[in-house]
Amino acid sequence: METIRVRLAITGVVQGVGFRPFVYRTAKEFQLNGWVANDRSGVQAELEGAPTQVWSAVERIRSAPPPSATIGELVAEQTAPKGYDKFEIVDSAVDSAEDVVGAAAAMSEIAALEHRIKEATLAVAVAPDIAICRDCRREMTTSKNRRFRHPFITCTSCGPRYTIVKAVPYDRSRTTMDKFPPCPQCADEYRDPESRRHHAQPIACPDCGPQVKLLDANGVIISGGWGWGGSTDGDRGGPSDNAAIRRARQLLKSGKIIAVQGIGGFHLACLATNSASVRRLRRCKGRAESRPLAVMVHDLAQANKIASVSATAAKIIGGPEAPIVLLRSRYESELAPEVNVGSRYTGIMLAYTPLHFLLTKDMPPLVMTSGNRTGEPMVTSIKEALNKLTGIADAFLIHNRPIERRCDDSVVQIEGSATAKVIRRSRGMVPGEIELPVYSRPLLACGAEQKSVICLAAGNKAILSAHLGDLKSSAGLQQYQYEIGQLASLTGIKPRLAVCDLHPDYLSSVFARQLDLPCIAVQHHHAHIAAVLAEHKKRTQVIGVAFDGAGYGADSQIWGGEFLIADAREYKRAAHLAYIPQPGGDLASLNPWRMAGAYLETCCADLHHLWPAKIKRRLNKEQWSLIWAATCLGLGAPKTSSIGRLFDAVSALLGFCDQVGYEGEAAVKLETLARLDFRSYAFDIKREHGANDASSANDANGPWIIDPQPVIRAILTDLRMGVSPSLIAGRFHLGLAEMIGKVCGLIRTETGLNEVALAGGVFDNAVLREVAMRVLARMGFTILLNKKIPGNDGGIALGQALVAAMQPSQKYGELFRPVAAASQLSTLGRPEGGEDDVSGDTGAGH
Repeated sequence: METIRVRLAITGVVQGVGFRPFVYRTAKEFQLNGWVANDRSGVQAELEGAPTQVWSAVERIRSAPPPSATIGELVAEQTAPKGYDKFEIVDSAVDSAEDVVGAAAAMSEIAALEHRIKEATLAVAVAPDIAICRDCRREMTTSKNRRFRHPFITCTSCGPRYTIVKAVPYDRSRTTMDKFPPCPQCADEYRDPESRRHHAQPIACPDCGPQVKLLDANGVIISGGWGWGGSTDGDRGGPSDNAAIRRARQLLKSGKIIAVQGIGGFHLACLATNSASVRRLRRCKGRAESRPLAVMVHDLAQANKIASVSATAAKIIGGPEAPIVLLRSRYESELAPEVNVGSRYTGIMLAYTPLHFLLTKDMPPLVMTSGNRTGEPMVTSIKEALNKLTGIADAFLIHNRPIERRCDDSVVQIEGSATAKVIRRSRGMVPGEIELPVYSRPLLACGAEQKSVICLAAGNKAILSAHLGDLKSSAGLQQYQYEIGQLASLTGIKPRLAVCDLHPDYLSSVFARQLDLPCIAVQHHHAHIAAVLAEHKKRTQVIGVAFDGAGYGADSQIWGGEFLIADAREYKRAAHLAYIPQPGGDLASLNPWRMAGAYLETCCADLHHLWPAKIKRRLNKEQWSLIWAATCLGLGAPKTSSIGRLFDAVSALLGFCDQVGYEGEAAVKLETLARLDFRSYAFDIKREHGANDASSANDANGPWIIDPQPVIRAILTDLRMGVSPSLIAGRFHLGLAEMIGKVCGLIRTETGLNEVALAGGVFDNAVLREVAMRVLARMGFTILLNKKIPGNDGGIALGQALVAAMQPSQKYGELFRPVAAASQLSTLGRPEGGEDDVSGDTGAGH
């Protein structure tokens, strides 16, 4: 009988998802011999047997992988048979090749095959963290099951992956489960091809897995333990764990705040139904009273009591990614009003780990917000939590499985009732690869300063980091540098190019320029549009509409209301909101009254009698002098074309918000209170003559200028006529949407372009986004939008990477000269206090 051997090299999300057991079962089904193993870039396998059986198995592997797996590329090559007498799983290609007959030579052949796929192509095979599956929930709620109420139950279909992996290939010895040798029963399950836990690396049970304990505010054990020398109230197994969780529930019910160690960091939890607890959490954490807090519920039935959960929302919130989903709040809800003041949405997530599942059982909804003080990174280690969260948390619910990688919760917004839009891409979504429409040299894109995310790219693949927060503190910058080192180490990519924002003072830009690498700076709004192109695998020219709060422009002014003619390589500025002074610079983003005053002075100086009385009373003589000096003399006021600042001005004029607790709050309130009717405010659109900005549209007339003066004047008139501020807010939104359509129409007439890419944080505003899309659709435009990647600054790094990949090599380094060593990328140390010592007690004295 004829026998053949086929070598497979498989990339994609194929580690930590039961892929090797799947290949093993497939090989057994088709009566094949050989082996399967993880390697740094994915999975390798050799299948040997009858030709029909081998190729049928290859097709099964290609077309029907496990549910959580994603095959990026599968390359199969037929070669001479080796004479294998069985099929087996090898723990990893780098450690166990000698365990397979002839495998050493086979590994060399596989390596050559992989090299032919694409040199230097980035490949991260590790899966994202996966929410607890239905089977594990069933087991942990079955009293006779040996994993009954086990807080760390997992299988090949669920559990931590990315946040516990230290290095690839993904094997237990390279995860933070390496300190927990499996007991005989778990080892049997691990080896059993018929088990759901066949080669499940985090496999554990109450006898051999991690444990939970509860500490008081001083670090003294209240309940639980794991033999660190401190007292425990039970044996090593489940009873002790569940005593700690039960006691934590009692403390929550009494109004206490608990720091809960999750899989990617700590949460701060309290009853979402207790106003006093929520207020105290906000005060101690330093979180603005008006900024909504996320809520965790035990199940979908509980979620439906506090928000409207569509079928799409239910599928997402209960899916393997289990993100926070922004849902329309119900008017009558048990939630304390302090949870989401000033927002029509409630951010809801299901209990996505076994520990959270046990903690939320028979409990009201819980506030579950990131464990940090505002402006600092989320805490990941017990030592760090006891140091930084003392004074906020009344107790600490901790465990002894270390967190290797910080990963905050992802956030998703539902568009209408049909589709989802990612607002923050993090837990459950990273480190998934993104396919680029072009091949790139290995590079590091350093992102922006807010909603910071970094990107590594090589070949036709890119990988984004988890959400890193804002780079406005030394702790944030230290964590940013550490995460770059972590991601570089995981991917094995050694960047040959750094990419940063055009803004010279962003900390991300400063960092990029200090590396011993050529460095390219990419204009902020071009990167926004390029991120849309990257997600849609396009690089051709589109009309790019980029609206946000601020981005450094090619003319050194503050941009933010931009219409670009852009492709993945370059752009021209076709239109923009008229420049206006921004009194106090960055201070204006936290004080909307500044922008309201600037627009009144600039657009309505002759209508002083119509100025809102509240604004007149709000500003004293000194503040009006500041605004006058800014608008009339240009003192202390850079010019801005930002739509975000226009939102601030209108919100303040309507009395919604003249001072904010967080950037963007004024716009959120304007969106929340907007009520659409059939009227809108019209912007003036005219051609700028004699433009000398090299980035502007290359015809003699220069870009179109969008003048908001008639909008501001109409708002004042409607206010004087007694029109509801909510209706005025709705007319403003509709006017913006119609302006977008008109300007895109003008650009289409001149260029013939019919695709419009909407990008920037302003389009996180669901009201504006959906109305603008309806206007553009009626005009026959094809609309491109980020959905899987954030359209705000969380997607900037991806756009930077695509733009840099499209540049000719001679451009590298022309903007900035490198000044320091790039070897830091793989050696940047863990931030101080960022690692737990699991050999000693964390009892009193911390």
